Amino acid sequence: MSVPPSQRSGKVVAGQAGAVGLLLAAGRGERLGQEAPASGKAFLTLHGRPLLHWSLRAFEESEAITAVVVVAPPGEEERARKVAAAVGGKVQAIVAGGAHRQDSLGAGLDAIADLFGADLPGEDHLVAVHDAARPLVRPIDVTRVVYAAERRGAAILAVPVKETVKVVGANDRIIETLNRERLWLAQTPQVARASVLRSALARARREGRVSTDEAALLEALEIRVLVVLGDYGNLKVTTPEDVILADCLLAARESGPRESEAREPKARESKAPESKE
Repeated sequence: MSVPPSQRSGKVVAGQAGAVGLLLAAGRGERLGQEAPASGKAFLTLHGRPLLHWSLRAFEESEAITAVVVVAPPGEEERARKVAAAVGGKVQAIVAGGAHRQDSLGAGLDAIADLFGADLPGEDHLVAVHDAARPLVRPIDVTRVVYAAERRGAAILAVPVKETVKVVGANDRIIETLNRERLWLAQTPQVARASVLRSALARARREGRVSTDEAALLEALEIRVLVVLGDYGNLKVTTPEDVILADCLLAARESGPRESEAREPKARESKAPESKE
């Protein structure tokens, strides 16, 4: 895939350590109901700025992110470019996404290959895939998960489940209660080598599988994924209630002192589950 020069910005830096940030912002936000902007969820106003602004700012402020590619709703690339221009200079390309997350992931990986394939060694640059719908991710957590992936090959942010989780059958009756000691809620960024992500995505397409995150794609290749303790504030804006909560959290964060110290990282290795097919 060729990235048009008009969709590029900044300067490509060859051989720089860190990761390319891949920001998935093509979601339409159907579950937001009437609050969803016609232009897409990424342009929902949150604490006075588009939701996309906050996710981009976290990548701009993370020392581990060297460049950013944004996957925007089709037809809204110029709007996304204006948001990116107001945040910083790491955005290298803005491309149109697809109907599903995996389609947008593929479009972003193609753009990264087009931008960096000739300048960086192969396609083995780390890629940090992040949902633009998670505007509260902290720059220090972005940095921690990227550095964890550098050491271990693949890593994601996640937090332990706090509630009791039930498995419910078709008749709305409880089938079982899961042991929450082993349950974690996956967040983003999710980080792996570009070549590995492309292989995992290609296999999913061949097998007709649709995964809701990159870790699930990697698990199908039996790749171990490290779990790095994230922050409960890194919520995904999906419903109207999430908008209210995220707006309040952003207001509190913006009015307080900026964080400068990293917490001690805590990580856990996640092995792909055995196939049930």
